[in-house]
Amino acid sequence: MALPVTAIDTQRWQEAQAGELAFWNSADRTDLARYLDTIYAKELQITPDAVAGLSVLDLGGGPMPLASLLNLPTASLTVVDPLPFPPSDSYQRV
Repeated sequence: MALPVTAIDTQRWQEAQAGELAFWNSADRTDLARYLDTIYAKELQITPDAVAGLSVLDLGGGPMPLASLLNLPTASLTVVDPLPFPPSDSYQRV
């Protein structure tokens, strides 16, 4: 049974984004991100062979996108995230 989906208002969205940004900026989260990305990659069957030479679009990739953090051999990586994380030399942010 599908649960009803209710949109949140702009103020709530902005509060959530501020909280997310504060979380990432409050400490070095590299170890946590690497740990979680390893679990996600395994569960989603994202392996080096699966993405080798492909262009990858990471939706909600945050400050440390999975393909970048795990050094996956993509041809290109584009990260879409609503938060204003700094640009990277190794992938494109939109």
